Amino acid sequence: MPHPRCGPMPGASLVSSGPGWAAPTRDRMPVTSQTAAQPNTAASRSRKDIGPREFLLLISVLSATTAVGIDLVLPAFPDVRAAFDMPADSSKVAWLITAYFLGLAVGPWLYGPTSDRYGRLKPLNAGLALYAVAAAVGALAPSWPLIVVSRFVWGLGASGPRVLDRKSTRLNFSHVS
Repeated sequence: MPHPRCGPMPGASLVSSGPGWAAPTRDRMPVTSQTAAQPNTAASRSRKDIGPREFLLLISVLSATTAVGIDLVLPAFPDVRAAFDMPADSSKVAWLITAYFLGLAVGPWLYGPTSDRYGRLKPLNAGLALYAVAAAVGALAPSWPLIVVSRFVWGLGASGPRVLDRKSTRLNFSHVS
């Protein structure tokens, strides 16, 4: 069994078992003749265990949320200028990107300690929910200040998956040299 600070093996649980480290679900099970003889198949793993392919897909999708949040807004700059009566050369619309990046900058200060305390899954789900709600508010916002605030909150939501996917990768593959 690996040292607790080394992190879980591939296929381990996404939920941490306590503050500061995440132990794989398999390593916490007592080894008996039944568990030792059980093959590591999808049917034998618990619901929270995922395989390497699923882990790679999950990390890829989570990593893409940050880029999607930025790239969705860029083509809409001319429409935003027209909708809020801004001059065609106005740089005020760049606040949409600035607010998003400010949220991305503040988010790790929230998600890092929160994930150490509650595990990675709860903060990840909270970040994804915040991401979706802020995106909807931004899309339907009737005023310029509300759009800018929603972009900041959207960035806060996007920083959750951004921070936690890297943390999960680091913990799951820290034993690989």
